[in-house]
Amino acid sequence: MTMQSRDEIVAAVKARGYFDGWTDEQLVARNVVKLVEEACEAVAESGLGDNSEHPSKNAYWFKRYAREYTRIARAFFNGGYCGRVKSEKRRAALISELHDVYVVLVVLESLLGVDIAAGALDKARGDVGRGVR
Repeated sequence: MTMQSRDEIVAAVKARGYFDGWTDEQLVARNVVKLVEEACEAVAESGLGDNSEHPSKNAYWFKRYAREYTRIARAFFNGGYCGRVKSEKRRAALISELHDVYVVLVVLESLLGVDIAAGALDKARGDVGRGVR
């Protein structure tokens, strides 16, 4: 992802209204919750547990809990709660985990043969007109 496309995605999210009324520190906490919601939605769409020849109870429960965490994350995010990164140590740990998330995204991008950054930019631009939901 280029710096320009990253900045365009952020600008589109700002234009949609999702930054309004929040500090940068609060937005970090809110976006971590949003990340959980989106990841859980991805689990629901992944086909996990859909193999009828070899059903897996673990896959079934993982997918079921992912749906529940999606619901909880939406309620948490929409309820206006905001946390904060309280220390440099915690900030560094969060950044390290986000590096892990990015590695997974790049691998998925390769496996699926898609440009996730380009799709994200199209999505963010398209969502501007929807405003905050």
